[in-house]
Amino acid sequence: MIFGDLVPYGEVWRTGANEPTTFTTNTTLKDPRPAFGARHFTLWTIPGPEEWTVMQNSKMYPWGITMDQKASREEEFDVVKAVVPVQRNEQVEQFTIRFEEQGPTMVLEWDATRVAVEIPY
Repeated sequence: MIFGDLVPYGEVWRTGANEPTTFTTNTTLKDPRPAFGARHFTLWTIPGPEEWTVMQNSKMYPWGITMDQKASREEEFDVVKAVVPVQRNEQVEQFTIRFEEQGPTMVLEWDATRVAVEIPY
């Protein structure tokens, strides 16, 4: 079992391996604060058995964890934060992040877990 074991529930995960996953958008993302222009983001999540919190953070981190293995994400740099339900999926052997045009939607899949979050723009 990946989630709840290898990736603990209720703790910030630097979503990916070795370093936080980064992505760049060429359109403006919005959240309750003023719109943010196109820029680079790091991806962080808090997995749970029924829902995940997904954060897009504007700070770039050199490694993503501290020396004591805790996520180095600084909450004040979160520009998008969404709570989304967990969906059951067919078995996915490798952690996968993909984007669907509808929405647009970012999909995170691993093991039998699928999480989809609409990207606000």
